[in-house]
Amino acid sequence: MGTPVFIPPRLPACSGLSARDAMPSAASAFAPATDAWAHARLGDALPGLIFCAFTLACGAACLLVVAFARRRAARARTARPTSRVWRGAARVVAAALALACVAACVGGVVKTASSAESAADTWWDAVAAGQATAATALAEADGAVAAARSVEYGLTALATAAPALAAGAGAAAVAGQLAADAAAGAFAARSAAEAGAATAATIRTKGTDEVSALRARLEPRSRRVARTVSAAGLAATLGLLALAATATGALAAADARPWLLAVTAGLLFTCSGLGLAAGVGGGAAARSAADQACLYSETAAARYAAARGGPTVGTAAAYYLDGAAAAPAGGALAALGVDPAPLRALLDDPSTAAALAFLRSPAGAAAVAGAGLPRDDRRRLLGLPAAADGLTARLAALDTAASAAAFAPAILQAKTVPCCIAKAAAASFSTWYAVAAATALALAAFVCALAGSAPPRGTGKADGREAGVVEVVARGASL
Repeated sequence: MGTPVFIPPRLPACSGLSARDAMPSAASAFAPATDAWAHARLGDALPGLIFCAFTLACGAACLLVVAFARRRAARARTARPTSRVWRGAARVVAAALALACVAACVGGVVKTASSAESAADTWWDAVAAGQATAATALAEADGAVAAARSVEYGLTALATAAPALAAGAGAAAVAGQLAADAAAGAFAARSAAEAGAATAATIRTKGTDEVSALRARLEPRSRRVARTVSAAGLAATLGLLALAATATGALAAADARPWLLAVTAGLLFTCSGLGLAAGVGGGAAARSAADQACLYSETAAARYAAARGGPTVGTAAAYYLDGAAAAPAGGALAALGVDPAPLRALLDDPSTAAALAFLRSPAGAAAVAGAGLPRDDRRRLLGLPAAADGLTARLAALDTAASAAAFAPAILQAKTVPCCIAKAAAASFSTWYAVAAATALALAAFVCALAGSAPPRGTGKADGREAGVVEVVARGASL
């Protein structure tokens, strides 16, 4: 079984996807390290960029309207009557919008950073579970190799001692056939042991050892990044929007000069546009990337394994990652590049069964003792039945420990990171960012309206205070 072009994905229930969403043609294009894939994700962010451009255009138009209104009011030199109730209501509305924007920014930082930390924890927990399962399978493989070598040594001794044993058992005529069968069985056991040992070494070197090294190097760093750096980055981006909203709301509540309100409103329009670009565009790109990773990560992982470890590792990765694939004819051992058929045929062969039954019997033990064999050969012959039974049990345990079903829980747990956690984090990021940017946009538009409707200098409340002073001075002079 070679590495397939497309592997049907395992989809957790929380993914919101189905197998029909996966397309083999798209799987071949899933290559996150390439420029083409990055450009495609930039295309997914296009709606956010359009929102950003629209917001910036609205901000520019709002500032032009404010400038026009201020110039017209300055020429007219007339003050519009402004009641204290209206000014108080305007301050309350500006403060409320500013607080809502800051609250949305804080919520976005907390929720998204929490999702990032959860993703790191879930991923490394899945890696640890997979390593534990692989360690169990490799331990069973080591046991099976040792059992196969014990069988090999016992059969080699049997081939050597066949004439003496056959004569002692009164079956001298079959001594040659017994020796030939034992020699063939020893060769089959030796071949299986060598293939199993080589495969286990390859998987350790190209698989578990590399994963352990990567985990030791990356796990602490990724957990630290998830806890601190992600929160700091979100705080830096959303903090700028919150700071601009706070400054704008405070100036509006303080009834600052119109030109200062217009400047802060323009800054807030700019921050809102960038927020919509990051929230809507970045969130859409992140969700698209998470969906693609959910649908095509098995195919990409099998390709990577084949490129790094060769055909044996690639074939094994394809078997374990393809949840819909049936086990090959030889079971998990065949997927790992070991053909267990000759070994199983040896253990199931009637002549092998007869030889083992003879060695288990008192007559066989007496024949071995009276054959004048070296001590090591006697020990190996008398231990051959137990070694054969141990090999049969080890092969069955290895099939179970190394099966795709044993690794399925760890793989499914790892798939929840792109399919569920990352997707939910992207949705949370997009939602909170969009809410914060929309609130800031409303605040900016409201402050622009305040700046445009404020009376020019020399009129309104300032002009009233100046007129009162002039009247007092005039009355004093008349007295």
